[in-house]
Amino acid sequence: MNCDYGFEVGLRRLVSDKDCDQLFLWRNHPDIYAWTRQNGKISYEQHRKWFNRQFSDESMRMLGITNKSEALVGVTGLTGINEVHGYAEFSLYIGPEYQKQGLGLKALKSIVAYGFSAKGFYLDCIWGESLDGNPAQAMFLKAGLVHRGIVPGKYLKEDIHGCYHRLDAHIWSINSTDPILSPHAPHHDPETKISGT
Repeated sequence: MNCDYGFEVGLRRLVSDKDCDQLFLWRNHPDIYAWTRQNGKISYEQHRKWFNRQFSDESMRMLGITNKSEALVGVTGLTGINEVHGYAEFSLYIGPEYQKQGLGLKALKSIVAYGFSAKGFYLDCIWGESLDGNPAQAMFLKAGLVHRGIVPGKYLKEDIHGCYHRLDAHIWSINSTDPILSPHAPHHDPETKISGT
């Protein structure tokens, strides 16, 4: 069963080989990696190492995003979790075949709610980066994230012609005291756990 934070998408642990294989296909899709830190395609060996790391690395929690039919439609998570200082970086992508349905915004609100309220985290700040030109920046604003600034030329990215360019990184964050939840969302029990935990 999925954990639903009132935003019409579920979050669940990624545990199966089927999950791993699906994420591998999405991570290597040009519509996904064009806006990530990775350059080009990754090998299955690299991907599997990353996938397996989530089971032992306490500083990351990756979660599958599911729709109303409980189909896996994307992945989100928190990385660099620092419970002492109360912050983590979010990541999120929706599978190309599920994009343009409003799932990204719902999933972003869900992972923020999870980070602020889930047992074991109670974070104070969730932050993230986006590459210059990323269309998801409009979604970040709708979710209540604040644009904190730009790091010029932070990432070196290869384009479709094999040429490398430096791209700016936009910094976004939201604090636990910021209004993020829909007024129609149910009260969130801080003891709620993601399914499979």
